[in-house]
Amino acid sequence: QMFSIILIGGTGFIFLFLYDLCQKYKQKTFALIFSIIGYTAIFSSMLFLLFSFKPKFEPMFSFILKAVMAVIFFLLLLYSLFFEIPLKNTIVGRKIRIARSEGTYGIVRHPGFLWFFFLNLSLILIYREIHFTIISASLVTMDFLLVLIEDHFIFPHIFSNYKDYKKEVPFLIPRMRRSS
Repeated sequence: QMFSIILIGGTGFIFLFLYDLCQKYKQKTFALIFSIIGYTAIFSSMLFLLFSFKPKFEPMFSFILKAVMAVIFFLLLLYSLFFEIPLKNTIVGRKIRIARSEGTYGIVRHPGFLWFFFLNLSLILIYREIHFTIISASLVTMDFLLVLIEDHFIFPHIFSNYKDYKKEVPFLIPRMRRSS
């Protein structure tokens, strides 16, 4: 069961990598298909994970606090990945895509990873079970490997200003910005 959940999640991250390659080589139809498969597999692995284990009951306030944090990070994840990017125009003219440094993408270059990490951390604190923790850590590690590949090999080819964006916005750990 543990291996199955990791395999489903891993398949999802492989499809997101294929999605990135399709973006790089401007294969829009395949990119759409691969992104749907990738996100569906990762979401499914998270659902399987949640329903395969029982949360540890503890004082109600502590449980509610952790659950609220998990919901907040899940909503931030959805916002950064599926709503914020389409809301911002990342295409200049007809061909050139640019990385935007506003919103969550001004905090770090990969806010989806940040929210996924904190979502999983919140869930680990709720479930407090070693196999749950191993699966969560595996999914977060796969996400980290994907964002490393994106940051170094994919996004510099997709976004015309990515070199400057990398100078302006930190990779994964937010920092205080200096005012201009």
